[in-house]
Amino acid sequence: MSVVRTHIFLLLFTIAMTLSCTSPNGNIKSTQSRRPLGFPVYPPIADADPNIREIREFDIPTKLSVQRSDTLLIIKGDSASYKKTQIGIGKNMVIGSIHTLNIYYKDSMVYSYGYERSGFGYYEGRGFTRSSSGIPIPNIEYKIVYLYIIFETDLPPQHMWMYKTSKYKVIYQDTLSAISK
Repeated sequence: MSVVRTHIFLLLFTIAMTLSCTSPNGNIKSTQSRRPLGFPVYPPIADADPNIREIREFDIPTKLSVQRSDTLLIIKGDSASYKKTQIGIGKNMVIGSIHTLNIYYKDSMVYSYGYERSGFGYYEGRGFTRSSSGIPIPNIEYKIVYLYIIFETDLPPQHMWMYKTSKYKVIYQDTLSAISK
């Protein structure tokens, strides 16, 4: 009986979504104004101005710290390498950061991880154990590449931030590399 209810629900949901996306004459409505189910869409910040720049100072790593044993690999920003970096940010603009970590064996990527966050964030690091991730393998050399991006936008943090669209501007980017032997 529950399978039948599920199918009826999905059918009714599909009909409702179809009706909400079509106008009375059968044309597809624009999806620009529709909100994703369950997630509010916040409007741009009214007094944000990317043309009025304010200088802010950030501590940013210039090297990676790699610690390794036969069964453990830990990668993080080298705390001794942090340098003060001044970056211009638009008045009342929101900043976010993108972190991407890729690990290569020879020319093949064996691991990739990335995340976005609102505000400025340091790279907290990532640990790997051979038993859970298969990394590291003894006597195998890995190339580690960490991409760090700071962006600004007049949109408050929200679901589905898309920093690669025209509403977002990259204001700082750096790539750090290290070899793990």
